[in-house]
Parts: sequence; C-alpha cells; structure tokens
Amino acid sequence: MEKYYHLFNASLFIIIVAAMATFLLAKIPLLEPINDSVTEWDFTDLYYRDNPKFSNSRIDTNIVIANIAKLSRAEIGMFLNEVNNHFPKVVGMNVFFSSNNNNDSVLVKALENTNSLVMAATVVYDTQQTRTNKLILKGSQPIFTKNAATGLVDVVHGTKNVIRSFISYEDLDNSPRYYNFSIELLRHFDPGLARSVIERLQYEEIIKYQGRMESYYAIDYAEDGKTHFYTVSRGKFGWETTKLDKSLDFVNNKIVLFGFLGTNKGGVSFEDLYNTPLRSEYLSFAAPDMYSVAIHANIISMYLNNDSVIQYKYWRDYYCWLILLFFLFSSQLLRARFKWYNQLLERGVAMIFIFILIFLSISLFSHGIYVDLTLAVFWLLFAADANELYQKTYIPVFASMSATLKKVFIFTPLVLSGLILTSAILNYLGNPLSTFIQRILHPEILLLIFFLTFFGYAHIKKPGKGQKRIS
Repeated sequence: MEKYYHLFNASLFIIIVAAMATFLLAKIPLLEPINDSVTEWDFTDLYYRDNPKFSNSRIDTNIVIANIAKLSRAEIGMFLNEVNNHFPKVVGMNVFFSSNNNNDSVLVKALENTNSLVMAATVVYDTQQTRTNKLILKGSQPIFTKNAATGLVDVVHGTKNVIRSFISYEDLDNSPRYYNFSIELLRHFDPGLARSVIERLQYEEIIKYQGRMESYYAIDYAEDGKTHFYTVSRGKFGWETTKLDKSLDFVNNKIVLFGFLGTNKGGVSFEDLYNTPLRSEYLSFAAPDMYSVAIHANIISMYLNNDSVIQYKYWRDYYCWLILLFFLFSSQLLRARFKWYNQLLERGVAMIFIFILIFLSISLFSHGIYVDLTLAVFWLLFAADANELYQKTYIPVFASMSATLKKVFIFTPLVLSGLILTSAILNYLGNPLSTFIQRILHPEILLLIFFLTFFGYAHIKKPGKGQKRIS
C-alpha cells in the first residue's frame, strides 16, 4: 500500500509543477508567444474541417443581411425604407450612430417607422467615475433609438481575434438586463424559443457556427435606388459574389440584419472582419474570414436550429488535471511492474491517449457539449519526459542534500507562508506594504516552492520505498 502512496505522490507532484508552469506561461511576457499558441488552439475547430455540412453550405432563409457598405446615413435610411415596405419580422442595426447632424432626418424617420427594431450597443467602463469597475451602456445617439430595443454586440476575442463565443447578457447598475444583439433579435422573431434559450443561458455562450458567409442571402442598395440580392463567398483572390434573381418580397416576415459586408457587391475590405473556426488556415497569419454581422447571423441560426452548445469552461482545470493525474499514475504503476514499459513506449501510449481525447472533444462538440481538453493534451506531450525527469533528477538531488540544506528547504515554505499571511492582513488593513510584498512574492510562486519542498522531504525520509525505477 505504501508503494502505491509513493507512486501517487510522484504523479501529484508532477501535476502541481505543471500547474505552476501553466500559470507562469500566462504571466511572464517573454513566454507570451508560447502561451498564445497553446490557448488560441481549440480542437473543436476540427469539427468544421472537411465537414459536409460546411462544404455544401445550406442557406438559412430566416435571415437576410443588408449590406450598408459605404452608404451615407441618408442612403441607409432610404435602404431601410425599401426593406420596411416589404414587412420584415424584425430589423437589427449592427452599426453605431455616435453623432447626429441636420442631414439625419431621413434615417431618423426610417428608424421610427420600423415596427420591430433592435439597435446595437456595447458596454464599457465608466471613465468618469472613481469606481473603475462600473460598466455603462454605449450605443447610438438617443435620437436614433426612440423606437428600438437594445442588443449588445460584445463577442469574446481570442489572442488572434478568433471568435468562438459571445457575451450573452450584462447586468448594469439600476438597469434591466441587456441581452446580446442576436438574442434580442431572437426575442422579437420567436418569443417562445427565446424564452427557452434564456432559461438556460450562460454568461459566455459558445458559438456553434451553422455556415459560412454564403449561407446567408445578402442585399445591397445601388446608386439607382434599386436593391440586389447576392451571396458572398471566399475565393482564391478575395471575396466572390454570386448574383441572385430574387425580389425584395423575400424579406417578408424575416430577420433583416443591417451591417457591413464589404464594399458594394463583396469588394475586398478588412473592416469589421474577424477570424472564426471556419477559416481555411489555422496559422496566426490566416486572413480573417467572416464579418461581424455574419457572426451574429450564425448565432441566431444556432438557436433557430436548436443546435446550441453547453460548455463546462469553469471545470476545465479540474478535469484536465484529473486526466493528466490518471495517465501519470497509470504510467508509474506500469513502470514499477513491467520492465519492458520504458520511456519510448510511454510516449507512444501518451500519443494514443491524446488522439482519444481529441476524438472525444470533437464528438462531444458535435452533440452540443463543449469540453476544452487543450491543456490536458499539451501536458500529455511532456508526460513521459516528466516521469523520467522526476525519477532521474529530482529524487537524486533531494536524496544527496546535506541535513542542513534539507532543513532550509523544510522551513522555507513555512517562512514564505507567514509572509503571505502577513501580506493578506496588511492588505485588509489597507497598508501599502502589502503591495510591495505581493510584487516580490507572488502567491502562486510561493505555493510552487512549498509543494517542491514538501514532496521532496517526503521522499528524503523514505527514499528507497516505491521510488526504485525498474526499466
């Protein structure tokens, strides 16, 4: 039984060191490129790769995107009037009108005459208040929002602007709850469905993309005052458009999203353009592939198709480390029992384990469950080397230490723990000395030192039991 204790002890020690290294990757500026490479990659992106659903994009006929391109406000107003003449169910304006002037009368009148209108807004920190954590709403000028509901257009940007999730709601001081732009449009389009979505809504919702930009009909407003239907797709040399023979009657009882979809008829423009998991390349220099208005269209389609995702983001640290602990402990047992189970074989088993986790991640995502296993996969790549390093370096170093040096390592975490407690008390009392202590002694680094010495001492006391490596 004692043998298993020491093997588990060894596995737990490696987990703690890996956890602390993960923290350091996120905090040290010099290591930012490594951290970005690990955190930006998501294995669920492979769900979209060579998926027949996306190679033959289906058109979502519930949504039409109205491209504002480089239209003036008066032209946007005339464009909206044309759309309103064909009675859409709800109109969403994914555009900000942050100022107003005497030439806005056409646009203002068109917005007022829209039966069901949702205007875009965002939340920012109130820089005028001493409470720097206070959020306030920022949107168009009140003259444009008289007859409109408000929807937040906030999405979650990855380190390379890869959009995989969005903020579903915000609760501001002395204000009703504001929902995301897409959800607010859904509330106007299908109130019953929206209620069921809101009941299980998470603050950060994962986007399960339903199609590329060509999955939505687009319309533009030409100089001659006529509208034209088309679809936008990504070609070898930029955006390609395909004209469609449709009349504006098609928008009747639909969701119409006004937003930027490139210059007229799909001209190349990187304004308001982002990377999504549907991008053709996964490298950081990959060209962005989707405009924000099409991202919102995808969010709406996701709910309309009843294809949303439940995520367990806040449990990620637990299940990733448990997976790694299981693998390390199993490897320690196999190494102790079988002479033929060496480092090379352990690496092979780790790779098989990684492929199983990737397959599991994609399979769960396809069934509406998001589990981020990137952290577990990353450390499994180094699991065999970590076991070898532990057996051949860490244990011999501690075993060869003099008695005096051992005592220093034993009392070090006690002293550092005392400093942490002192810092916490000073911080509670408002003493500025606590800030100085926190800067030179970061709690996570102190915790790493504590566990290094604690586990080292456990092996120094009984170095011969459960620690002999059999190869």
